[in-house]
Amino acid sequence: MTRQEAIWHANHVFNLVIERCINAQNLKDAREFDEAKQIVIEALEQEPKRGYWLEAKEEDPCWYRCSECGRLYDLDENYCPNCGARMEGNEE
Repeated sequence: MTRQEAIWHANHVFNLVIERCINAQNLKDAREFDEAKQIVIEALEQEPKRGYWLEAKEEDPCWYRCSECGRLYDLDENYCPNCGARMEGNEE
């Protein structure tokens, strides 16, 4: 699924839920869903973060530091659990 398709689907689903809230005269939930929709759409429209794992030898040889947010982790995953950056390998 492309980013544009994801945005369209998110918009569509949120609009359906908001319409149902309005039809049920639940305006508080409709406003909350509208705010959530804006946050999701903005997040989808942003360019994804990309980073790499830095070995954190000064702290512990088994730990890694995210190049984007600087947080330390004892794992080498595809995404940073803190900032969501997609990791494209380790520092060379």
